[in-house]
Amino acid sequence: MNSTSIIIILIISAFTGGLAALFFKINHTNKIKLLLSFSGAFLLGVCVLHLLPEVFSNPNTAFYASIAVLAGFLIQLFLEFLSRGIEHGHIHANEEGKFPATVIFALCIHAIIEGMALYSGHHHQPKTHLLLGIALHKIPISLVLVVLLLKQNLKTPVILLTLTAFALCAPFGMLLSQSSLSVQIIANEQIILGIALGIMLHISTVILFESTEHHKFQLKKFITILVGFISAVIVSLV
Repeated sequence: MNSTSIIIILIISAFTGGLAALFFKINHTNKIKLLLSFSGAFLLGVCVLHLLPEVFSNPNTAFYASIAVLAGFLIQLFLEFLSRGIEHGHIHANEEGKFPATVIFALCIHAIIEGMALYSGHHHQPKTHLLLGIALHKIPISLVLVVLLLKQNLKTPVILLTLTAFALCAPFGMLLSQSSLSVQIIANEQIILGIALGIMLHISTVILFESTEHHKFQLKKFITILVGFISAVIVSLV
């Protein structure tokens, strides 16, 4: 798959959720959480089946990769402090009409690192399974983002501009990782891939382990997670 196709997939996935929230008013909390659960389970499956083996495939760099994974956890903790947990469906509206700059900043940094991971590693080739996991995760995230912006009563042009900026962050990260400078500095030690792995492990596990008071929904969530895991395994076998 070439870079243009990857960029198109990343942008379409971001706009799919965002435009659905904007024009079709999709903001049902439980449905969003189920969508997040599926994407989180699929992403965790991709991490375990593909990223973990690749990050630790070289014994000479395994220690540095471990540090990178831990750094990814810490980075995501800081980003969630700024975003207030929007990555796993939490919507906390501020003062009406106020632009949530820190939330957008955190989401954009997160997306850039994910995009960089698409070409990081030993072979510097696009990771199709990771691309699918990121694309699936972007749909509910962009949906939640637009719901938040709507709750802030921001104007439609501002929302569309913000959504566009978010949609372009992952492609920007991917293009950045393809540059000769980034490959020379970071790719040999699997640093970016390890950081992205830590971030995605943190996000996916938080999504999966969040509890709910409604046992009926908990059963739906369990089934959704199971389907996400099975989907990741099937895609891996293709």
